[in-house]
Amino acid sequence: MAWTWKKTALVIGGTLAGGVAIAVTGGLAAPAIGATVGSALGLSGAAATSAGLAALGGGALAAGGGGMAAGTAAIVTAGAVLGAASGAVASGLAAAGLHDPKRCKTCNVPLDEKSDFCPQCGKRL
Repeated sequence: MAWTWKKTALVIGGTLAGGVAIAVTGGLAAPAIGATVGSALGLSGAAATSAGLAALGGGALAAGGGGMAAGTAAIVTAGAVLGAASGAVASGLAAAGLHDPKRCKTCNVPLDEKSDFCPQCGKRL
């Protein structure tokens, strides 16, 4: 199966979407996700962010958990998994969804898979 521009564009698009998902979920969204979790715990502001990230990391360092760093790492890992999954889906679509038809070697006309002769030039395949 030959690579076409459509397949290449799908793989590149999936890779870029995966990279964006990693950046947004990991780096930019980690404080927002931590603050959301902290708000659910009844806190606000910086305390909500710190407590939320620590909760996602298994608890505070003093209590034997991973702390905020582990919470941020958990969010980044989730983003990486999401990015890898979207890249795998895009390359799977590129490989399976865009089938290249059989073509005549003489006139380059698309052929039926079961044909023995080209309908345009009449050559045996």
